[in-house]
Amino acid sequence: MKPIISVIVSSYNRAESLREALRSLVNQETEGEFVFEILVVDDGSTDNTKKVVEDIGSSSCVPIRYVLEKGRGIPYARNRGIREVQGEWVAIFDDDQLAEPDWLRWLFKTASETGGHIIGGIRRLKLMQDQELRLGPMSRELLGEKYYGQEMHKCSRYSLPSAGNILIKRDIFDIIGNFDIANPRGMTDIDFTRRALEAGLDTWYTPKAVVYHLIPPYRLRRDYFKWTCSRVGTNLALINYKYWGSLRMSLLCLARIMHALALCVPLFFLANLIHNETESLERQCYIWVAVANARMALHLIMPKIFPQKRFMDQLEFRQERRMAGFYK
Repeated sequence: MKPIISVIVSSYNRAESLREALRSLVNQETEGEFVFEILVVDDGSTDNTKKVVEDIGSSSCVPIRYVLEKGRGIPYARNRGIREVQGEWVAIFDDDQLAEPDWLRWLFKTASETGGHIIGGIRRLKLMQDQELRLGPMSRELLGEKYYGQEMHKCSRYSLPSAGNILIKRDIFDIIGNFDIANPRGMTDIDFTRRALEAGLDTWYTPKAVVYHLIPPYRLRRDYFKWTCSRVGTNLALINYKYWGSLRMSLLCLARIMHALALCVPLFFLANLIHNETESLERQCYIWVAVANARMALHLIMPKIFPQKRFMDQLEFRQERRMAGFYK
């Protein structure tokens, strides 16, 4: 039977977390409402990713297909998955996540009830309790948390879903294109949903579709947060430049810098003075985002004067894996 939904899981050297991710997917409760398949796109892994897929697939009632990509990065892998899928709907899932048993059913149910073209849900962090207590809202968002309240609603540009928890009508890719392969620093999912919003396509959020993002210890280090903030800052400038042009991007960049100088810098020093680690990290993250945003804005306006090549090369998405190996 042809699947209604194809779940794409792109993976790169995360065999063990992929195993748990796939287990959570094959145990999805469909209530007989739809049939789905899982497509794992291996983005050039050197570990036992293929064997993990074969092991899970051999005992699963859900069909699991394996595709090997060339190792060029996550937007290439996701686009390869889009070309290979058989379903009318495409769900994007990450290899370091766990899904609630009714995750996919709620995404599909929301799509059926609203007529939406894109549906997103909640993405919570999977942390140890002592780690969770010292993270503020911005720190949690930087680690991938997505929570837009307990009511279903239409999304705006302030509540765009992430690729780890999203269901997309297959023909939408024919209308607005696939994930942007030109940016190796990530956030191509936000660029995609922003494009959909600009095209007038209905995007909905449901709080009942829940996934959990696994956070390894190295992601709680300040140098990791600095790296992530720098990626976010540069990508925000790039996306704003793409959709609004240089003037509005520059004004938003200036507002971020003024906010950082007037509020975040004093509060950062105060937090350090009173040993409030949570507030210190929060304010430092705002500052890091603002600085990176300014660097990218200057590069976009005056690329020959501000080339920023070395800075941006350090922010390529796969640099995280090198950081992970360093901290082991």
